[in-house]
Amino acid sequence: MTKTKHTLIKEIDQLVEEANHDADWRRAYMMYEMELLDARKEGKLEDAKAMLMDDLPIEKIVQYTGLTLFRIEELRDSILVSSHPSRKGKGRKSTAKLQ
Repeated sequence: MTKTKHTLIKEIDQLVEEANHDADWRRAYMMYEMELLDARKEGKLEDAKAMLMDDLPIEKIVQYTGLTLFRIEELRDSILVSSHPSRKGKGRKSTAKLQ
């Protein structure tokens, strides 16, 4: 390994070590990770909503999105209520079975 690469690795290690001991940095990083997770969840919900609107079987939506059967049924019921306000509380019962 050349001296330049070795020096760069040492500098990176030092910066990582400093970041590990910086509570503000760790807190900011954790918030960043939580925001990424929320964005992924939102994307999965939007995907599930599109699949429900296309009448895909709920079992497939569970399989493709990784969302729970319960969450998809809640989403389906909210779609039914928003598209038919008179059907509030009258969502279809799922016949889906988890494997």
